[in-house]
Amino acid sequence: MHKFILYILIFIAALYGCSKKSNNTYTGYVEGEFVQISAEISGRLQNLAIDRGQYVKKDQLLFSLEANNELYAKQQAQAVVDLKQANLDNLLKGQRPDEIEVLIAKREQINNSLALAEIRLHRNKKLVKAGAITQDQFDESYTIYKTTKEELIAADAQIRTAKSGARVDEIIAAKADLEDAKANLREAAYRLSKKTISTNIEAFVQDTLYKPNEWIASGVPVITLLPADNLKVRFFVPEQDISSIKIGQNVRIFCDSHKGVIIASINYKSTEVEYTPPIIFSNNARKKLMFLIEAKIPAQYSTILHPGQPVDLVVEKL
Repeated sequence: MHKFILYILIFIAALYGCSKKSNNTYTGYVEGEFVQISAEISGRLQNLAIDRGQYVKKDQLLFSLEANNELYAKQQAQAVVDLKQANLDNLLKGQRPDEIEVLIAKREQINNSLALAEIRLHRNKKLVKAGAITQDQFDESYTIYKTTKEELIAADAQIRTAKSGARVDEIIAAKADLEDAKANLREAAYRLSKKTISTNIEAFVQDTLYKPNEWIASGVPVITLLPADNLKVRFFVPEQDISSIKIGQNVRIFCDSHKGVIIASINYKSTEVEYTPPIIFSNNARKKLMFLIEAKIPAQYSTILHPGQPVDLVVEKL
């Protein structure tokens, strides 16, 4: 009889031990860190390229705003750049060959006139000494010679300038004008590019906040995305277990929507205690002291787990 009672007690103890929850098993929930997508420049929503509940890929178009003014401004800026570039090119290359030929022909005429003025000057010099002409007549021939010689020097300088292009200060000013025009073009192109918004991540479209033809102010969210790698699981562990939890420790996740095991990695361990009600500081209440733990969920499970979804977790021992 005593042996039978002993067997019963052993069976009950074994049954109790099997039903007792392991101290590394917890219940938690999935949470997502959402990203708000907005436009830097205000405008009317022209095209909403995605729908709520859709998965988007990297570089996929999300939405675009009406951009007629920005497109016109860019075209104008481009035209100014082309004009400034043509002006600089013209200054650098000098005058056309036919224009230079005209200057050379004019120089030859002046040179011939100078030769004739020099002959008259020498002749009148002899005549004035002989008294055949007056001093005024000699002075006139000297003035014509001197003036013609100065014209020849100016013609040579004009030809050199025509062949070499504009003056250095004119070229410097033209280059500065061109750089200003290019800066305006870059600004216009930048503003135009900001009217088309694409995503640089893979994500789930949680919500769309505007419809086509609605006016959108700059900086106001238009779309809410949940990036594939922005999922995490949150759970709470009691005070007696917190010392065994380490950053980088793996967590096995179980849920009703997935038959397999999902492995996450603990990346946050709270240093502040939280309480489950009632908040009473006593020896019995110490069992209610809890610490928040978060584990990052790999991106490949973003289509399986969803924010708010309850899960069971087993913390793997190190």
